[in-house]
Amino acid sequence: MICYAVNAHRHVGAGAPAQGGTRAEYGNRLPHQPGGNSTASIAGYYTKFKNRIQSITTFQEGGGSTTETFYQNVGRVESYGVEASGTYMPAFLNGLAYANANVTYNNAKFQDDIVASVTYATSGKYIPDSAKWIVSGGVTIEPASWLVANISGKYTSKRWSTFTNTAGSSVPAYTVFSGYVDIGDGWSFGPVKSIKARFNVDNIFDKDTLSYISSSVTGDGSFRPLSPRTFQFTISGEI
Repeated sequence: MICYAVNAHRHVGAGAPAQGGTRAEYGNRLPHQPGGNSTASIAGYYTKFKNRIQSITTFQEGGGSTTETFYQNVGRVESYGVEASGTYMPAFLNGLAYANANVTYNNAKFQDDIVASVTYATSGKYIPDSAKWIVSGGVTIEPASWLVANISGKYTSKRWSTFTNTAGSSVPAYTVFSGYVDIGDGWSFGPVKSIKARFNVDNIFDKDTLSYISSSVTGDGSFRPLSPRTFQFTISGEI
């Protein structure tokens, strides 16, 4: 299946003025069965804004770690990229396991300098908190109708925290792994039906890194760390 679309749109966010942009997409989906069941798809895109509205976070004077977010017209912004994804289920495993993967390349840059009381050299700089590469994938195992287990990983490349891409203001790349186990297949206990249990582990290897970015124009942004290893257990049912 091949698809192509071009559209012009205006974005309106809470507390932010409207911004106009044009987006073009081209994609191709390729079912394939090399001795098993597999699917693959790839799509490319190009987005252009004439007046991009970007959020900016600053620390309030005398407010300690309190921040304030406002919106700024940063002029023209262009981005383009490719996203590829696929799923593979080997025939010799008879549905016991399958794997999936997704790769995204994104190149997003300012096309103008920001002119205010001073001029900030943002033309040609990367949009903050915009990773150039995101790669994710996982393996799912289903040994029985009542048991499903999955482990997945996600790689996020370096991201800038400032509009001017100030040296030292980037967040390094990192990889995080998660997993889950689902137990249950229509089990019942008294009046409770469809009992299921799930056990989740996020950030399996307890990766210690910065994750969330609040961007600023220059200097350095503000950050929040990635959540540490987290365990969750849930039981659900219907009455």
